[in-house]
Amino acid sequence: MTGAQLRVQREFLGFSRAQLSEVLGITAGVIADWEDGRDPTPYHLPERIAAIVTFTENYLKELVAEHVGPGVVITYRTDAGYAKHHPNPAYTASWHRRVCGRLLERNAALVIEFYDSAK
Repeated sequence: MTGAQLRVQREFLGFSRAQLSEVLGITAGVIADWEDGRDPTPYHLPERIAAIVTFTENYLKELVAEHVGPGVVITYRTDAGYAKHHPNPAYTASWHRRVCGRLLERNAALVIEFYDSAK
């Protein structure tokens, strides 16, 4: 996996460098070094990223099945708000918002609301 591939995948998933580094249990500086080409990415990184992508795709499939037709989907402004309503969240609020954006691609009749704005 090249640094460019890592950055594209990270941004596609909705993670900042700091957020992905937390998921992977490393520092954001290491992510920066990989993405900027200062250090090669480790051999196991594609598998770890693939696991995140697979989880994300499965979560999206569940949302698509759950939200057929018009309706409201709740997302979160902050990681704290997301964790409050999803104890032990898999990832971050920005990841969840990105998944909701992909859900809108599949069902434009949906309305996305932030939890604190939902009626």
